[in-house]
Amino acid sequence: MNAQVQLNQEEMDAFKEVINIGMGKAGAALSEILEGFVSLKVPEVQLLELDNLIHVLEKSVADFSSINMSKQSFVDQIRGEILFIFAPIAYERLGKILGFENLQDLTANRKSELILEISNSLSSACLFGLSNQLGLSVALKPPNMVCLEEAPDKIKAKVFGGKKPSWDHTLLIKIEFSMSDIQFNCEILVFVAEDSILPLKNALNTLLED
Repeated sequence: MNAQVQLNQEEMDAFKEVINIGMGKAGAALSEILEGFVSLKVPEVQLLELDNLIHVLEKSVADFSSINMSKQSFVDQIRGEILFIFAPIAYERLGKILGFENLQDLTANRKSELILEISNSLSSACLFGLSNQLGLSVALKPPNMVCLEEAPDKIKAKVFGGKKPSWDHTLLIKIEFSMSDIQFNCEILVFVAEDSILPLKNALNTLLED
């Protein structure tokens, strides 16, 4: 593996600290948006060969009878993809909190709109919380649905439209948010592109020097 895409122990520890701080702020922001306490598991970070991506995803959805999934790309000084994996959702309760109207007849399109709305809120809270600490600019593209209420065994054909990204390695950040009172559980997988790892390393080392 190219040394430029590897993080030494000091860099990895610093990155985990940045993530913990950023996700704490993201959790607080989401609690305000969703009007309730948001539980956050300790985020996980690992450098991953892209060939192992599907195994990570299959493990993430193994306990679900059906899943909803959306994705969102981010660009600028760091780039990559975000996958949002939602367990079955209490659409009406979540929709009311987000200000959606006419929730009595929830079509597939309306459910997708709700998922994309919450995906955008999650990605904004998470990514900007990280990029601001690192002094790196990032821009989000609009989110897209990957699947709606589908069996987990179909995930392989759905992710990235069935096509692998152009990079061979990724820095994976795994984040889990949940709210027990409105049946909300989301696992977020942030894949930092291989050519963005070096700028991220440089930003981390600048933090370590300060």
